Amino acid sequence: MSANYERKIVIVGKTGNGKSSLGNVLLRRRAFDEARSFNAITKECKVERDEGNISIVDTPGLFDSDGEKSLVMQALEVQTAITQLCPNPHAFLIVLNGSTRLTQEELSTIDVLRIIFGEQCLTRAIIVLTHIENNEDKTQLRARLDKSSGMINLIKQCGNRFARIDNREPKPEHIERINRLVDKVSRAGNVSFKNTFLYVHQQVLREALKTHDSGKVHEQIKRLSEQIMQAVEEERELNKKRWKAAGVGAVCVAAGIAYFGGGPTAIATTVTNPEAVRVVIEKSVNVAVGLISSTH
Repeated sequence: MSANYERKIVIVGKTGNGKSSLGNVLLRRRAFDEARSFNAITKECKVERDEGNISIVDTPGLFDSDGEKSLVMQALEVQTAITQLCPNPHAFLIVLNGSTRLTQEELSTIDVLRIIFGEQCLTRAIIVLTHIENNEDKTQLRARLDKSSGMINLIKQCGNRFARIDNREPKPEHIERINRLVDKVSRAGNVSFKNTFLYVHQQVLREALKTHDSGKVHEQIKRLSEQIMQAVEEERELNKKRWKAAGVGAVCVAAGIAYFGGGPTAIATTVTNPEAVRVVIEKSVNVAVGLISSTH
């Protein structure tokens, strides 16, 4: 990546799919530990930067099965780490092993991302297929992908953005495609991921952690998705009421000040004179009652 604007990239996926290797390829140096096995090497989120303006976060496998951490705990750790180490990332690279069939867990990767970051993250998501040998041409790869409805569905959910790479011998054009897709979703570094309800996701996850949420992974994902969707909707409705109350309050104060003729003197009077405050409250209540009545 040669442009001088900032790029913050989060790499997610299952253990063994080549997340750390991909991070090293993009950074053009061995920044993350790699392993040619399915044993998890990355145990916690780690951020590395190149000499320019690219930052990459390597995350633990979302579905590590060593029994040390639950799905909820993994989700919380990833969310917290991104917030602290690399806030407002520009792109999410979802790493899948392109040489094997998708597992049920991998088919749920996007659902887990929604749980951690929200639906908005998919507008910044890119599927990266690793372990694709360089001698497999585009036509052969496309024909193979078309046979997997699960893979095609994942790619569609990410805006049909996908790239390929052979981590052992990465070709420059494959690396460049990933870079172009990152530039595309970030509009050359001008647009980053933000979710104003991220704290709601965190609250739901923390509550699930306290109640020892367990069971089959797909059941946990379904349950958490429903809980987060409901919590976000409730928060939206609450915010609407807050804004409405704030608007009524502003009008009420204005009405009280107007009673004294408006201007700096009136404002000072309403703040410092107890009797004036009483009158402002009385006038404000009358205005508020009128406003609220008119909305019904």
